[in-house]
Amino acid sequence: MENVQQVVADDAALIEKLKHGYQEILRELRKVIIAQNSVVEQVMICMMVGAHSMITGVPGLAKTLLIKTLASVLDLKFKRIQFTPDLMPADIGRAARGDGRGPGDGTGRHVSHGSPVLRAGHPESDRTGRDLSSA
Repeated sequence: MENVQQVVADDAALIEKLKHGYQEILRELRKVIIAQNSVVEQVMICMMVGAHSMITGVPGLAKTLLIKTLASVLDLKFKRIQFTPDLMPADIGRAARGDGRGPGDGTGRHVSHGSPVLRAGHPESDRTGRDLSSA
């Protein structure tokens, strides 16, 4: 019975620590991001459960500032990738490229390189060439 009580006490302490950390991060974000409480909380929840989030909206809603500030608060690397209409699938996923050896000599092979998106860590992306008719 003592073991169970210790586990419950440990879990309660971890939950309290998580709650305190969450509140500290929110406090720091709200110093910079004004009047976007719902978006900030949703991004935080996605981050804490290891999910992805897509923040959409018209220009000027502090989407980039939110992610840049979150990265700063958490001491993470921030990279911004400007997407263009000619974006290729290899730009997002892994790209396989030849290693420079000819396929005729039996030594040709493909080497997988991480894409710029995968190397960015926690990327924030934006789209150029916005066409309002397709929005």
